[in-house]
This record gives sequence, C-alpha cells and structure tokens, in this order.
Amino acid sequence: PLIRLLERAGFEVSRAQDLQTLLWGKLAVNAGINPLTALLQVPNGELLQRPDARRLMIAAAREVAAVARAKGVHLPQEVGQVVCEVASRTARNLSSMLQDVRRGAPTEIDAICGAVVREGRPLGVPTPVNETLWRLVRALVRRGEGEK
Repeated sequence: PLIRLLERAGFEVSRAQDLQTLLWGKLAVNAGINPLTALLQVPNGELLQRPDARRLMIAAAREVAAVARAKGVHLPQEVGQVVCEVASRTARNLSSMLQDVRRGAPTEIDAICGAVVREGRPLGVPTPVNETLWRLVRALVRRGEGEK
C-alpha cells in the first residue's frame, strides 16, 4: 500500500490510529501559538517568557480541547502543557502565521481560530480567546475588508 511505497521512497512515515485526535491536538497547538506570535511579532519561545501571552496561549489551546470534547474527541494530554512544550521545543522558530503577516500573505487564521469558533458555536462551547485572536489577526492583515 501507500505507506510501504512512501517508506521505500525514503519518507519517514508514522501511523495514527485516531486521526481526529491527532488533528484536534495539532489544532490546539496552532491556535495557541500562531496567532499570538503573529500579533506580538515574536518567535514561539517568547510566548513562554511573557506571562500574559503564556496565559492566552494556554487558554486558546484549552478552548480547542473543549470544542473537541463536545464533538466526542478526547485529547490524551492536557493541551496547556502540550502547547507550552511545543513552544519550548520550537523556541527560535517563527510561526508560519508570523511569516505570512510579515510577507503580507494570507494567513491560516480562518482555518485555525476561525474554525474553532465556528465549530464551538452550534455546540454551545464558548471560545472567546479564539474569537478575539481570530478577529485581531484578521484586523491586522485585512485592513478595510468588510465583516465575513
């Protein structure tokens, strides 16, 4: 199958038993790190050095976990700890969203924080941190556009 072909071609392949858990976990990390680095214009690790940024990063990730739970997806680890670990491991990295903002390119904010808000609303899960980050990044990069 495809996995063997990719391995033979030299790709490192890992298998996920539960793709939804993997996707929601990645979304939690991206929602916590990317918009804040873009707004504050800092590398990932700087979020850990600023207490208010750290709190917002953890809160955004936990909102994602709450939406995931409401959808029946249970993340195996506490996402607040996970997002801090990722920010630490990638401390010098500039997130893709920060790089997009600096280039004036479209960001993935609608697919990250916007998706969390859109998924949370019908489930009755409040996502105020993700909504604020979503709107702030949109305001930063989409000056003059109307509301969607």
